[in-house]
Amino acid sequence: METAELFHAADAVTGAQLHANQHAAGRAPAPAGRGVSEIRLSTPVFFEELELIWKAIQDDLLKPLFWSDFAPQTWEQWAEWMEMRTVDAWALHTPHGRLMGLAQVSARRETAGRLPLYGEMDIYLLPGYRGRLAAQAIRRVTTHLLDLGYQNLLAYIRRDHRQSRYMAAHLGWFRIGIVPAYIPWHGTLYDAVLYSLKPPQKDKSCRKD
Repeated sequence: METAELFHAADAVTGAQLHANQHAAGRAPAPAGRGVSEIRLSTPVFFEELELIWKAIQDDLLKPLFWSDFAPQTWEQWAEWMEMRTVDAWALHTPHGRLMGLAQVSARRETAGRLPLYGEMDIYLLPGYRGRLAAQAIRRVTTHLLDLGYQNLLAYIRRDHRQSRYMAAHLGWFRIGIVPAYIPWHGTLYDAVLYSLKPPQKDKSCRKD
């Protein structure tokens, strides 16, 4: 299924129909890897899944995301992002198959060989999945991206989003610094805290948050 089809699909379907569509489309889950198989990643992401997540973001404007707060402000902007070749996305499902969110990564690749140097990671979690499963989801996505060959991962988290920053510290990400006025959200620019999965080489100036 092409990306454009995901954004121009017709009516929403029931959960049972959605699973049937996924099976018919041949969508396979990403390999679990390194013992974090609880959370399922699958691609392509279907229109119905994107629509549910988008509505949740609009209904939760104060803290719309859980990890890396650079959110598209319009449906058209998100559709444009998802159609970019440098953006990869996966639907996140619980061990019981329930949709819990979306993971996407914007990749910076080498010119030769198209190998991923690093990726800016965003995870959108539906309400109700921002506790214990959130850490599992972030670990699951991180492991999958490293298995794909990413050399490092970055996350820009809104400075006032304490829950996401706590999760970054809990998972051992390195706090690199503050990026002023980086995240636009409904007419306001917010400072972002930049986190890196790996520390700078031979530099102890950064710290774990």
